[in-house]
Amino acid sequence: MAADTGVCSHPSRSRARRGALKQVLNDFPAWQIAVWIFALDTQPPLPRMGLLISDGQVFHDLKREYLPEEVRHITWEGI
Repeated sequence: MAADTGVCSHPSRSRARRGALKQVLNDFPAWQIAVWIFALDTQPPLPRMGLLISDGQVFHDLKREYLPEEVRHITWEGI
């Protein structure tokens, strides 16, 4: 998976909570969060894609052309 660059631009991201997840996970040095994207059973299947969040970095293998328009532009800069 390739690292994404840029700042998280999602409007619901709160500056007050920035880094909260990382603070919780500090006691677990080898933590990783894997997120896989699937279609609903009633929709055509999507290609295999997802996110890996590890040690303050976000790696992704997203095929943005298959995502809903309102979330295609979201990018990340660490956690």
